Amino acid sequence: MKQVVNNQKGLISFILMVQITLAFGMMLFGFIFQAEWAKNFMVGVGMIKPMHTQVDYYTYIKGIEYLMCVYYFMTFPVFYMFLSKKKKK
Repeated sequence: MKQVVNNQKGLISFILMVQITLAFGMMLFGFIFQAEWAKNFMVGVGMIKPMHTQVDYYTYIKGIEYLMCVYYFMTFPVFYMFLSKKKKK
């Protein structure tokens, strides 16, 4: 029984570390994205498209919101299991 609990704690710790790493990476990417040279490079390479209208902007924002929702729905159950295990002890 203790081995199962230790495996679950290890899994939850790993998932939380992945979440922290991803959050830090997204923050770092956001800072780099604000730099003009990085934006020009990404447009030139074709990683992003320049937005000229509000429709382009809203489409871009909607895609980011969908990615955030998928990330939340995948990680919240694990975080909830982590919280509920602590309350039972």
